[in-house]
Amino acid sequence: MPKIFHSNLLLTSASALILSVTVVMGGCSKKDKGGAPVISAEKAPLGLSGLSNQDFAKHFAVPKRDIDGAQSDKALAALGLSESGQNGLTWDSQSGGNGSYVFKNMSSKSDDGTMAIGQAKIFGVRMDGDTATFDRADFSGLKLTAEDVVLNVEAMSLARPTADTAKAIVQSLENLTEDIDLDFDDNAKFGFGALSMKGLNVQADEVSGTIDQLAWGVDKETSLADLKLEALDFTMPQKGSDVRSLLTLKSVSAKNFNTDQIKDGFAAGASGGAPKFSTLMSSFNAYKKPYDSASIEGLAFDSNAISVDMPKMEAEAKTKGDVTTINQVTEAINITMKKDGPREFRQMYDTLQQLGFDAITFKGSQTTVLDKGKDTMEVKDGIFDMKDGFRLNYTYGASGLSALAQSGEASHSDQAAQLQNMLENMKINGMTLSLEDKSIVERGLKLAAQMRGGEVKQVKREMRAAVTFAPLAARNDLEKDIASQLGSSFMDFIDEGGTLTVKLAPNTPINLSKIQDIQNLTSDDLGFSARHDK
Repeated sequence: MPKIFHSNLLLTSASALILSVTVVMGGCSKKDKGGAPVISAEKAPLGLSGLSNQDFAKHFAVPKRDIDGAQSDKALAALGLSESGQNGLTWDSQSGGNGSYVFKNMSSKSDDGTMAIGQAKIFGVRMDGDTATFDRADFSGLKLTAEDVVLNVEAMSLARPTADTAKAIVQSLENLTEDIDLDFDDNAKFGFGALSMKGLNVQADEVSGTIDQLAWGVDKETSLADLKLEALDFTMPQKGSDVRSLLTLKSVSAKNFNTDQIKDGFAAGASGGAPKFSTLMSSFNAYKKPYDSASIEGLAFDSNAISVDMPKMEAEAKTKGDVTTINQVTEAINITMKKDGPREFRQMYDTLQQLGFDAITFKGSQTTVLDKGKDTMEVKDGIFDMKDGFRLNYTYGASGLSALAQSGEASHSDQAAQLQNMLENMKINGMTLSLEDKSIVERGLKLAAQMRGGEVKQVKREMRAAVTFAPLAARNDLEKDIASQLGSSFMDFIDEGGTLTVKLAPNTPINLSKIQDIQNLTSDDLGFSARHDK
């Protein structure tokens, strides 16, 4: 599925990792008093509800057309649907006319398998210039059998296919080989406006499971899409073993999802190519509302190596004037490593046990404010919390995001030049990370001592020695200042717990390209500070 959340909590976990690595490189000096800790407000669940079937009715509406019999007959012949058995596709009866047809007990057979459809209804069958197409196809009682795979679908509908997609659908029904050789030229255009499936059941050697309902529809005027998936339940057996992996999902929902930034990638994938960097960037609009709402609920995965339980992740976006505000909440995600899992996972299990965790639990939330008029983005009230471990509070801001689209439109010889153009235009306005200890320091020190066969106090002495000499390796005053502030604050954090805060507050927003060349930066340019609070 497409990426539905505008900002990802993985970013914050990466920030925490970078912070941890950076502090080890610090040095000791007088504790800095600037950059007060940021304390984020935790968000309550948004309580979003999913989409109803009525929300998708508009996507499957069939336009009224006056299609004469001669035109629809010509289109049927071009699609291979005018005579039973003409191209290997047979049916018991055909009825209708003037663009709307009903086929009973449609089927095809080959050496690779069989296909059967209890009833097929096709609406708006017509010629579009020299090409045959249709508005919508409804199938009920669909069954496909091929070698070790059996697929049953209670009902399926496809609306507003392109002419090439309409042709591909019929050819696929006629030809059940694994590698279908579709007769299309390089300029073929694939796509459709809406798709729904109800009562899907697949049984195969590698995977088996069910989906109660799947629906996707795109508004042809706005390119905004609705998505709904309900009750997914799949089992994936491991070859040569009785072990099975289980994946269940209660629901996925997205309302008025902005497809502008993904349709070029989809189009390229459908034609077997890859979207150009410039094409993707030119369609990117950082300030367009990404969706009205989006949620993933009841995700669970269980295997012999790991189990994951995610109750709900949800987001909501609202626009007023030039400003779009996005609220995101991820309820507690529980991850448990299995004791008797594969060797590559066993070390992770042992490490967690040594840290004193039977499982790890994460949760988070944040607010993102996009201001098109000011060309700025601000993330505030950011939280990434590990139960009984740590809590990262964060806020950061950037400007010049419109340069992403401009770089795509610019003429550059290669992607590296386009990336450099973005770095020249995008700026960091500021950032504050506050890492609050909730026993992770004590657990980490005990693990380090255990791994080294020593004591916690010895580990602390070695860490202090490392950060004491770090300023000696500094290449300029800025690096020395960072090492001194960060080293002192970090060692206080190790000794006393509490909260470690790192802040960037440049006098003026700083270009990303300048950060690449730290040799030419000053403390005022970066506005760096670090401090420890009990």
